[in-house]
Amino acid sequence: MKIKNLLTWAEEEIYKGTGSAIPAREAEMLLEYILNISREKLYITLHEEFPSEYLEGYKSIVLERASGKPLSYITQTKEFMSLPFFVNSSVLIPRPETEILVEEILGMSKNIKNPAILDIGTGSGCIGLSLACYLKESSVSVTDISPEAIAIAKKNAVNLSLTSVSFYCGDLFEPVKGLLFDIIVSNPPYISYEEMNGISREVKDYEPSIALFSDEEGLFFYKKIISEAKNYLKKEGFLTFEVGMGQAETVSNLMKIHNFQDIKIVKDFSGIDRVITGVRSECCLF
Repeated sequence: MKIKNLLTWAEEEIYKGTGSAIPAREAEMLLEYILNISREKLYITLHEEFPSEYLEGYKSIVLERASGKPLSYITQTKEFMSLPFFVNSSVLIPRPETEILVEEILGMSKNIKNPAILDIGTGSGCIGLSLACYLKESSVSVTDISPEAIAIAKKNAVNLSLTSVSFYCGDLFEPVKGLLFDIIVSNPPYISYEEMNGISREVKDYEPSIALFSDEEGLFFYKKIISEAKNYLKKEGFLTFEVGMGQAETVSNLMKIHNFQDIKIVKDFSGIDRVITGVRSECCLF
């Protein structure tokens, strides 16, 4: 079978099963993965015969994708901040909107010498490790309650040739007691259990629920982190979050209640309030 014809079949299967907006590109990405070739190489071989020894393997992963399994869990990779991250079902797949959170921290770090950064709930490590890559003089620590997530973050650090990141397995601030940071960042679970039925099958059935859902209308972890952050931030240190749709005002008010100042809200590509930053004031000491 010609590669071009096989791609047409794969595109149809993926669209039929998932309704993907980009079934042709997904079919190509799976083929690039199974043959370990570049996109450029694929395009110059479209009219060649597909290698028979890979045919069953390719059909198998196409049908996996058509059943709803996320593409990134099949290929076990996701690009984030132009960096490759290993992912599997133990961690969330990095989202494009989370890059806005990282970009915001890169901007605020310009005026901080050798910033000490804490990433709470690191998952794959995409936030903390990206910051470590682009802020060479920074000191990055990451925490996660999941041992599996910490193992994956460590794997990604090795893949990115990062040797100075500190990894802690534990709940929120528990494993970093006594340490102070210039910047604390978190993209915590923020989907309420009431919203579960509105979540896509790909997310609900495949991504780890511990990293998705939160009590108290999705606000539980924001409340916990905001109330404790004052004990782990240096003077005029930054607290930065990604938030879910409709949560920005509530999270912003929570930060104000705990005397964070200069609160800033940043919109994502769709115009949704997505990132919040605030500065620790001396009044936080209560």
